[in-house]
Amino acid sequence: MEYNKPFKPIQEQIQLLRDRGLTIDEDAEDYLRHLSYYRLSGYWLSLRDEHSKHSLKQHNG
Repeated sequence: MEYNKPFKPIQEQIQLLRDRGLTIDEDAEDYLRHLSYYRLSGYWLSLRDEHSKHSLKQHNG
């Protein structure tokens, strides 16, 4: 299987997560650098908005 998706630098990954509605703190860069975006992505699957493939549910509280 060939993988053609280009690598995004850590800061672009953080911005992508913010754009999708995830609240990011100052430790995000360390987590992404050591664990990787794709490894962590399984943890926020349950947060995905069922109406949008690329957005997260909004937290009201």
